[in-house]
Amino acid sequence: MAYQPVSTGFPMQGGAQFVSKRGVGADGLTAMTEEERESNRCTAIGFIVFALIIPRVIAFFIAWAIGHFGARASYLARIAGFSAAEAGYVFAAAVVFSVLVHFLNVFPLVYKSQIIGRSSGNLQANMQIFKVLSPQAPLPYVALEDEGTVGEYNRANR
Repeated sequence: MAYQPVSTGFPMQGGAQFVSKRGVGADGLTAMTEEERESNRCTAIGFIVFALIIPRVIAFFIAWAIGHFGARASYLARIAGFSAAEAGYVFAAAVVFSVLVHFLNVFPLVYKSQIIGRSSGNLQANMQIFKVLSPQAPLPYVALEDEGTVGEYNRANR
């Protein structure tokens, strides 16, 4: 189902209306069906798994090639020294820390993909979505300004 850009009815500075490539729902976020949200979530999870595994597999094969075709005797002597000093846990901790940092940096994509679609333009640059607390009628969510001098400043600081 193709979405047409729609006006939220909330004018921006200069009388312009916020319009994304996908269309904006009444809440100011990308208009998506539940099926699209679920599809985006599954895609994000697949990306996370791919991004966690593939670079490490490539690094493993590069390390294997260097160890196999390089100065093997020298490498084995150094490994034996680390083994004698029981430093293996330090290297294991570095690997676990690397995986943890990578996972913590990309895991929010699962949730972000469900509220901000891939074709939402600069709306994707928002790390937080704010809500106006007002007893008045429901207002849209608040996102960063992305046009003009203020938009340049916001994009530089994200």
